[in-house]
Amino acid sequence: MSYEIIYRTKSSKIPESKLRKDAMTHFNIGDVTNLPDLLISHYGIYSLRDMHAIYFECGASNCYDSDNKRCRDWILAGIGSYDDVLLNVGINWAMDIESGCIKPQGRWSTAASWVKKVSSDLSNPNETLVPSSLMLKLETPNDWYDKHLLDVFLADLEGLTLEIEQRKSFLGTLNNHITLRPKNSFEVFLFHFVTKKHYGNKILNQENVYFF
Repeated sequence: MSYEIIYRTKSSKIPESKLRKDAMTHFNIGDVTNLPDLLISHYGIYSLRDMHAIYFECGASNCYDSDNKRCRDWILAGIGSYDDVLLNVGINWAMDIESGCIKPQGRWSTAASWVKKVSSDLSNPNETLVPSSLMLKLETPNDWYDKHLLDVFLADLEGLTLEIEQRKSFLGTLNNHITLRPKNSFEVFLFHFVTKKHYGNKILNQENVYFF
C-alpha cells in the first residue's frame, strides 16, 4: 500500500512588519496609511499579523523517477498564525500520521509525536523563506458554474503574475496547473489566502523548488 513520506521540513516566521513592507511593495505605495483600505478593497484582508509557514519535502512511496529514485516535491503545507498552522497541519494531519498514510522519514509515528514535532518546528523557525514557485492544481472545469468559480478565483488574484498550463494526469484527467513565482512573502501569503478562501486547504507545491 502506498503512503506519503515526509523527508525534510522547513518552517518560517514572517514578522508583521515584513509582511506589511512586502504588501506596500506589492501595491507600489510608499505610505502605509492607505494600505488597510487597499487590502480590504482588493482582497478582503482586514489585518496583517505575524505569520508562520511550514514546508515539507515529500512524495509517494511508490512513485519513482527515471533514475529509480523516489519522486519528491516541496509543498507549502500551511501558513497563518502559530495556532492556525498547528491546528491545520499538526492536529488535522495526526490521524493520517497515526494510520500510516503519512510517514515522517518513512517511519511509523504517533499522533502525539507528530503534533509535538510540528509545534517544535514552528517554535524554531528558519529566517523568512520565500519559495521560488508555488503551484495549485485544479481540475479543469466541465460546466459553467465551475468555470465561473475559477474566473472569480483568478480575478481575486489580481496583481499576481500567474502561469496557467493545462496538463493531463496519469489517469487522463485534465487539470489546470496555476503557478505563482512570488516576489516576496506577502505574495506567498496572498496566494494561500485566496486559495483557501475559494477552495479550502489545498496543498501548494512545485517541482524543483528552491528557497531565497
